Amino acid sequence: MAKPEHVHGSHGRPRTRPIRRRIGLLLVVPLASLVAIWSFSAVTALTSALHRLDFGTAYDRVGGPAGTMIGAVQAERAAAVTALRTRSGEDLKPFRDAGPKTDASIGAFRSQTLSLKAGALKGAMAQRLQELNASLDGLRALRPKIASGRTAPLEVIEGYSRVIDSTDRLETTLSSIDDIGVYQQAVSLLQIYWAGDFMQREDQLLSSVRAGRLTAGDRAAFARWAGAREQYFDLGGKGVEPDIASPLRQLTGSPSFASYLAMESGVVEHRTFPDPKAWRSATATLSPLWVQVAQKGGEALRRTRIEPIEHGILLAAASHPPRPRVPHGMGGGKRLGHRNSFVSPERRLCASVG
Repeated sequence: MAKPEHVHGSHGRPRTRPIRRRIGLLLVVPLASLVAIWSFSAVTALTSALHRLDFGTAYDRVGGPAGTMIGAVQAERAAAVTALRTRSGEDLKPFRDAGPKTDASIGAFRSQTLSLKAGALKGAMAQRLQELNASLDGLRALRPKIASGRTAPLEVIEGYSRVIDSTDRLETTLSSIDDIGVYQQAVSLLQIYWAGDFMQREDQLLSSVRAGRLTAGDRAAFARWAGAREQYFDLGGKGVEPDIASPLRQLTGSPSFASYLAMESGVVEHRTFPDPKAWRSATATLSPLWVQVAQKGGEALRRTRIEPIEHGILLAAASHPPRPRVPHGMGGGKRLGHRNSFVSPERRLCASVG
């Protein structure tokens, strides 16, 4: 049976479960990750509102810790690739320091999932959580290899990225929003954000290769990441509506974006290793622009979509007495059915990565 839309407080007044909490869960992973990687001091109103709410369901209690964990994993991945490339004590220290921070975020995430009531995570959720825990366990075996230099950059990038991909798949399963328009916009922003993570993987691989030598395995991985990056970016870009797409246009209109695409295509199609200086310049310019798509796009989504919906819900709750909600499957599941039909391409894309 569907969860009631209205919950009564201690004085009998209907209290609407805010849609902001559900929409925020789609964006909490990228926003929390961006804070961890690029040290953004400003927290958007969307994230602030999310953290002020009670995390009482599987969506709420898993989404926040998952976002923090992803940021820590991405930061440790970058430090690990640098340490493996230089083999200097100066670069090994940031890598060793990153481990405890990642472990603390993993511990917080696992404590939340373990504290959920039996049955709260089942079916696809339980399966994807199991996959995520397996990828997290793999970090313990990977770290000593990095510290001793007994592994290749590709293995390092793939090891950390499995955690990110598994979390992405779990987060997609957990996300639930009844308003199809808001859901589509939020998923589109999330897809664009994940496309940026594939650019990070490409950058870390190319930066770790000496004298521009890519192995057959390196090239295959780069081509796979480039394909996933393109799919995520295209899906997200097509789904974002004009009033939310301004940061995206700034990204795609940047000369660095065209340069990056040309160099990426050169590696995949012509086996041409890009000029290191030009590659670094392009990716360094694009990284903060990619951040702004998720950050400013989330702010626009809150302002133009979420707040009007919340306002309408509050007005309706104040104007009409609460009525029992008809369960989905008895005439009340039309919007949910549309939402599920929309999710299918997203889930197929997520399943194809990794």
